[in-house]
Amino acid sequence: MGNVNPLEVGVRGTPKEVRAATLDVLEKSGGQGIILSVGGGISPGMPKQNIEAMLQALREYNSK
Repeated sequence: MGNVNPLEVGVRGTPKEVRAATLDVLEKSGGQGIILSVGGGISPGMPKQNIEAMLQALREYNSK
């Protein structure tokens, strides 16, 4: 299971920071299948833009 930090990045970070953290988790997986998450679920207060940035990073990674 690969996690993006739920509070520092997910809630308090910018979409750019969420994208970078998501790509970092995916790249460190070495191409192995992982469950991508932000601490097991969406934290209260996580901006919609950050959720969208995480999904976009996943799409970008998977398109390689």
